Amino acid sequence: MEDKRKETICAVVVTFNRKKLLGECLDTLLVQRRPLDSIIIIDNDSSDGTEEFLKEKYLNNSVFHYVRLPENTGGAGGFHEGMKKGIERGFDWLWLMDDDGKANTTTLDALYKKAKELNIKAIAPLVVSIENKGSLCSRLSNKSKKIYDVSTALALSDENGCIWNSASFFNGLLINRDVIQKIGLTIKDFFIWGDEREYQSRIIISGFRLCTYVGAIFQHPITKTRLHPILYGLIRVKWTDNNLKDYCATRNWIYITKKYNTYSFFLKKVIIHLLKYIYYFILVRKFDVKNLRIYFCALRDGYLGNLKLHKKYMQQL
Repeated sequence: MEDKRKETICAVVVTFNRKKLLGECLDTLLVQRRPLDSIIIIDNDSSDGTEEFLKEKYLNNSVFHYVRLPENTGGAGGFHEGMKKGIERGFDWLWLMDDDGKANTTTLDALYKKAKELNIKAIAPLVVSIENKGSLCSRLSNKSKKIYDVSTALALSDENGCIWNSASFFNGLLINRDVIQKIGLTIKDFFIWGDEREYQSRIIISGFRLCTYVGAIFQHPITKTRLHPILYGLIRVKWTDNNLKDYCATRNWIYITKKYNTYSFFLKKVIIHLLKYIYYFILVRKFDVKNLRIYFCALRDGYLGNLKLHKKYMQQL
């Protein structure tokens, strides 16, 4: 007999020292057309009074489940813990997001209905920039076509309003427990940068269909990264001068590139990467040995799968 019970949906919100933005995010979750069954808040050991703020304004509402971690585990660790809690508590779907995103009133309802219509278990909203509603928060891709704005996303979506195998991942992704139980949780030791890409690769390789649905909108500040032009602007390199972020970005990049590609493709990508960054540190930054050392340590650790050595850079978070 077909199971007719109502499926349950739990939002997972990861936060760190952004209580004002967190409050704005939570307010949008409380007014969803499709009401949430629970909202799990994972607090990465905030020091800005987040816990007191939540107790005063939100935690008297039984829909909230607050978890304060004993240390900052980054976005990757936060989602690892939040997904674990959601599965342990038996929810059918988890709705994953950072604390600085804002859902429209119809976002969850649209995602859930489209997922059921297409019989898929991982679906993301179209994530638009809060600052400029015509731009996407981060780039999507449709085969070889890169998508940066809403009009292009609408034009390149299929007849169901979907862009397949591309998503702005932990900004409103709705994912079924079947996926998590099959492929596991996020790699918590990634800490920051790359955990979304790794998890997306795992979903696709495991045979689950994944899409961005342009009929569901989620707002988020535009992703800002420091890209430095080299070779007369023909090539750009990403380097923030934050030791922790730069180390994690490089380490996680090579780990993912090695794990999810053929060896020949991996080798090609690494050679190009090396040439760009050696040029940048030696010629542009005039023999910046300190950052070059961080770069090479990150490459080594990612290649070898050593994912716990970022903690020595934690003081720069």
